[in-house]
Amino acid sequence: MPREINFVQDRAKQAQIQDKQDKKVFFKVIVGLVVGVVLLGLAGGARLGFNWQLQQAKQTYATTQKNLELSEQEQTQYQSFIQKVAVLTEIYAERRDKQEALAFFRTLFDQGVSISGLSYDDKTKALTFSLTADSVFVLEMVLNRIDSPETRAQYPDINPDSIRRGADGKYTAQITVAL
Repeated sequence: MPREINFVQDRAKQAQIQDKQDKKVFFKVIVGLVVGVVLLGLAGGARLGFNWQLQQAKQTYATTQKNLELSEQEQTQYQSFIQKVAVLTEIYAERRDKQEALAFFRTLFDQGVSISGLSYDDKTKALTFSLTADSVFVLEMVLNRIDSPETRAQYPDINPDSIRRGADGKYTAQITVAL
C-alpha cells in the first residue's frame, strides 16, 4: 500500500502560522502607522497653534508699540505743558511778590511822600523805590517805619540810602528791597 504524502496539509499549517505572524506584524505596522499619523497630526496642530500664538503676540506687540508711541507723544506734550505752567507760575509769583511789596510799602508812606520812581532788577530780583517828600521830617518818619522790626521781619533785605535835598527844596530817598 502506497503511502500518500500530503504536502498540502503541512503547507496549510505553515501558511496558517505565517498568516498569524503576518497578521501580528500587520497589526503592529497599522498601530505604528496610526501612532505616527496621530503624532504627525499633533505636531502639525501644535505648529499651527504656535504659529497662531506667534501671530497674536506680533499683533499685541504692534498694538503695544503704537500705544507706547502715542503715550510718548502725550507724555512729551504733558511735560511741555508742565514746563509752561511752571514758567507761568514763576512769572505770576514774581509779579505777585512785586504787587505785595508795592501794596505793603504804599501803606508805610504818608500823604506827604510820593513815589517818584520805581524800578525792578531781574538779576538781583530787587525793587527800588524813589521817594520824594516836601519835609525832611515826613521822610524821616517813613524811613523809621521802613527800618522797624515789623518791616524787617517781612523784608529783611531792605536798604534805604541816598537821602538828598534837591534844588527845589524837596527831599528824595532811594529804598531797595530784595524780593
